[in-house]
Amino acid sequence: MHDELTVIVPVFNEEESLPQFFTAMDSFLAQSPVPTAVLLVNDGSTDNSLSLMRKKCSVHSAYRTLSLNTNCGLSSAIKAGIDHSTTSLTGYIDADLQTDPMDFLLYFEHFPAYDMVNGIRSKRQDSFIKRISSKIANNYRRLMINDKITDTCCPLKIIKTEYARKIPFFDGMHRFLPALVQLEG
Repeated sequence: MHDELTVIVPVFNEEESLPQFFTAMDSFLAQSPVPTAVLLVNDGSTDNSLSLMRKKCSVHSAYRTLSLNTNCGLSSAIKAGIDHSTTSLTGYIDADLQTDPMDFLLYFEHFPAYDMVNGIRSKRQDSFIKRISSKIANNYRRLMINDKITDTCCPLKIIKTEYARKIPFFDGMHRFLPALVQLEG
């Protein structure tokens, strides 16, 4: 097993969900089998998200904030987090609570055997159109690149940081992270 984890949390206008997210993440941090840092990446939020993030960092040493000046998009926020990760493993989760930070506990047993572990969303809270669009896109991607990954965009992943840093950056990269890691090795 690797000995440290940084969890990247891209944040864009998540003022409403951050208090509940912090509670859920704190529960995970209390049970994590490895020292864990939480890197909150502000993606140019225009609401009170950055203020809430800074407040959390001031009272909990596991949290750090990285702030992008403008909204650059999810892939840019993830890439910025990867570039600032200082641990052997880097995780990723959205702040909207569609995935539970406690599920990271299920991932650790798969390292070091695997380079990446990707979740599957079982109870998506997205609109019907978004769920169908995602299902079509995932099926098309699987058909084109034959990666057999059910939910490549699931915002709950852990990846070896050395592999994450090798992934080429492009807009929409987050949709192909598992396939890109598979290509690396």
